[in-house]
Amino acid sequence: MKDIRQVSAAVAKAVSKEARDSGLGRLLDDEKLEAIIAKAQWEPHYTAYRPGAPRQAD
Repeated sequence: MKDIRQVSAAVAKAVSKEARDSGLGRLLDDEKLEAIIAKAQWEPHYTAYRPGAPRQAD
């Protein structure tokens, strides 16, 4: 699982190249495809958790 991002990018590149070469995708060179794939890949950024004050019972 540690290489999931690289594997996902490789699959996306292979699929986009096949689509392009079959006349179904955009006519972009390999470097441009890689840049688009990298830009589209989700980057997880989480805000640090900060616990709130306990709620008082009514």
